[in-house]
Amino acid sequence: MSNRTAEVYFDTRSYANSSFESLRADLTSLTIENADLPEEQRITPYELRFGMDGEPPFKLRWKTETDKLENQALYKIRDLANQGNKNILWISPPSEAAGFTESRMVVAILKDKKDDGSLTFECRGLCFKFGRKKCLEIAKMFSGYDFFNAEVLRGEPLPFDITDGESNWIETLEKKILAPKVWEAIRNGEDFLNKKNKGKIADKVIEMFGEKLKKAEKMSYRENLVLGSEIEYFLSINGVNLQQVGSCGVSNTEALNGSFDVVFDSSISPDSKPEGYNYYCSTCHCWCKSEICDICKMKLSKAA
Repeated sequence: MSNRTAEVYFDTRSYANSSFESLRADLTSLTIENADLPEEQRITPYELRFGMDGEPPFKLRWKTETDKLENQALYKIRDLANQGNKNILWISPPSEAAGFTESRMVVAILKDKKDDGSLTFECRGLCFKFGRKKCLEIAKMFSGYDFFNAEVLRGEPLPFDITDGESNWIETLEKKILAPKVWEAIRNGEDFLNKKNKGKIADKVIEMFGEKLKKAEKMSYRENLVLGSEIEYFLSINGVNLQQVGSCGVSNTEALNGSFDVVFDSSISPDSKPEGYNYYCSTCHCWCKSEICDICKMKLSKAA
């Protein structure tokens, strides 16, 4: 197996306790962002909310250093809005460590701030081919600072103003980020139409795999990869072909084929043994049916 490491698209175990609305939203975004399509067809419009307690209405993941930086950025978007900023850009550069081969950006525009402290942002998730150097150049244009380490950007969203002569945030961004087809698609509402269509496909995924996803929490990591791979195949026959490797990691099928190591769930432990799995790999944090680990191929001792 390769020594390259990556997040996988579908960590199906994390869906086990998701509400229908949360699962639908996650699947819709995933199929848009990781589609094997041009950038202008991979735009995700969504709302981001913080309640009166300052928390988002979803559970955050804290497994990796990348997770920590992205969560830091999320809360800084909230804090920047509370400091009076209405337009915010977050840049996530490519990462060899996490297997992100592309850059991602989020534009967060404050739409509502209530007296109780709750906030609502109109957001766009964008995928680009920009490398780390280009991400640093874009960050400098918006902040005026020289960020010498692109990884810092992952935890530092940047506020920006709509300058004189510009009527909206699209005009401001398109002058500094050269992606004319992306901005035109947003201007024409094509991103919302695409999201509506992908939402219908997400409904089909839930209908087909909903029962399996409810039981996914107790799956071994290999079973998780297999289920995600089945979903990827289902998407392909419904017209959605995912990249093998993209802005959010690697497809489950690619990971299953052994091209990548993957980021494992450290919450799996010997105390959560699924039925029929008698061998635990402490290196991979997974349960196996045989004495040879499905992932690292090391010989294992039978659990007590």
